[in-house]
Amino acid sequence: VLEGLDAVLDVGGVYDPSRDRYDHHQKGFEEVFGHGFSTKLSSAGLVYKHFGKEIIANELKVDEEHQNVHYIYLAVYRSFMEYLAWSKKFCAFKTESLAWYIDITILDIMKTK
Repeated sequence: VLEGLDAVLDVGGVYDPSRDRYDHHQKGFEEVFGHGFSTKLSSAGLVYKHFGKEIIANELKVDEEHQNVHYIYLAVYRSFMEYLAWSKKFCAFKTESLAWYIDITILDIMKTK
């Protein structure tokens, strides 16, 4: 069933961006965003990693290589996308010191309505 689809997200056990397959559930999955971040990516994170700059550039109506695109790409990952991965897997705190991620979203509130 999945083979005939243009893109597959969060199912299928395959991460292969060349075939638009973005799952993170398979054994041994270790893909991270990079740029100093070490959180394993969720399917949403995988899509953002591969298409985030393109989306941001299109919205700003500038080239993907524009310095603001890269800055926003990293800022959105740090302030939003990384939370999506962490919130599904771990506590925000590794120790009693600093939080590993910053939760500035209202997604958990929205899920209960």
